[in-house]
Amino acid sequence: MTFFLHPNIFTNIFTLYRFIPDICKMKLTPASKGYWKSGKNMRKFLMVFAVCAMALAGYGQTAEECLALGMAKRAQKDFKGAIADFTHATELNPKYAEAYYNRGLDKSNTLDYQGAIADFTKAISLNSKYALAYYDRGISKSNLFDDKGAVADFTKSINLEPNEGAYQARGVSKSSLKDYKGAISDFTQVIALNPANPGAFFLRGNAKGAMKDFTGAIEDYTSVIRLNPKFRDAWFNRGIASFEAGNKSGGCRDLGKAKELGVKEAFEMIKRYCR
Repeated sequence: MTFFLHPNIFTNIFTLYRFIPDICKMKLTPASKGYWKSGKNMRKFLMVFAVCAMALAGYGQTAEECLALGMAKRAQKDFKGAIADFTHATELNPKYAEAYYNRGLDKSNTLDYQGAIADFTKAISLNSKYALAYYDRGISKSNLFDDKGAVADFTKSINLEPNEGAYQARGVSKSSLKDYKGAISDFTQVIALNPANPGAFFLRGNAKGAMKDFTGAIEDYTSVIRLNPKFRDAWFNRGIASFEAGNKSGGCRDLGKAKELGVKEAFEMIKRYCR
């Protein structure tokens, strides 16, 4: 019997990859034996098995198929397996920017930030307008405490494709560099793009607090709480800002809520300042 596989069979590689363990572990019971007596069902099984075998063996794979298999493995948290597939893709097509980029993502997932930076840099060399590669290289640089380098990459990403993620990440790096005005500007841009982002209000509140603008910080923490009443650090930070602004009763009230939500530091603050 000869099987002819449809050219687009690998578009469902994620489903196939998830199915592989089931095939390998399958035990035929009397009921299942009856199921497989159907010629139609047996043909389906053999086709899936053949495709899975080819995917595992790398038989006849293109760079695009290796990329798809690697992404499926990432979805299963098999980062090392994904890296191997993306490496195979780069071997088949050394100019495949997406393969280097995706390998960088999974090197980052395995905490190999230097390796990730090298792959993102290679992807950028192949596609100078690869906004995501600049963004994720910035994330890896930030994880290595290279905040100046991270700011430069986030800025390049924003110039190519403005988005709230890059603005927020750049704001965090600017805060690390104590450029609080720049950070506030970036977090404000995030809020303009997405007013329902509690994280941006929280980070802007932190930056305002670092600049001794406690009234502004309280306003931002209040916005966080309005958007997410269980954001416990917002309750805690608003309590601290309230103390700094001279509002002891409000500060104690917020620390009490933070304690209720599980902030351990709130307990000590209450013992010290709220008697």
